[in-house]
Amino acid sequence: MAQTTLVEEWFTKGLVLLESQEYEKAIMAFEQAIKIVPQFAEAWAKKGEALNALDRLNESICAYDEAIKINPSLIEAWL
Repeated sequence: MAQTTLVEEWFTKGLVLLESQEYEKAIMAFEQAIKIVPQFAEAWAKKGEALNALDRLNESICAYDEAIKINPSLIEAWL
């Protein structure tokens, strides 16, 4: 239960930072969520989005690929 809450907190923090264009901090938040739940496809996809915003394209593609591997129906990872 506590683990789920912590993952949600990191993911939400990442979303807020992403929206605020604080991409490096967003990446770190998504990585914390992924550390707790490595199969968190949405966190991988959002990490990819933040990496893409920083023009770190190879890393972005790897993050999106991981999201797709975990959840092939996750639309945002395909965009």
